[in-house]
Amino acid sequence: MARFLALVLAITLGLAAGSFISGCSDNNGTDNAPATDVTGRWTGTFSDSQDTGTSGTALEFTFIQSGSHLSGTSSFLGPINGSISGRNIRIEGSDLRGIIADDLVTIRGSFTDSDGFQKLFVVTKEN
Repeated sequence: MARFLALVLAITLGLAAGSFISGCSDNNGTDNAPATDVTGRWTGTFSDSQDTGTSGTALEFTFIQSGSHLSGTSSFLGPINGSISGRNIRIEGSDLRGIIADDLVTIRGSFTDSDGFQKLFVVTKEN
């Protein structure tokens, strides 16, 4: 009986330790490590949340990534600095936010232009 209880205890502790270790390493992509390297040229278009006549306007980002820090240029913001955490991109000095899609070559996001209009954008990574 003592061996049986020792075996049950060992299995229980082993399963608990495995769950703890698994829980620490697999957090469904919500950790702070960048999901991918976004360095390079990204092109696409943005659309208006209101009809201001600029829907379909070309948009381009050139990102340089170093760890979680981003720098580069934007066709409408000029020089940019920002950060990447998991799949989330933030650009400093603006409300621009983007999310890297599962395919890791598409970013969807939004920003507010200088007239206060909400813009939605989609860009893809150039080869």
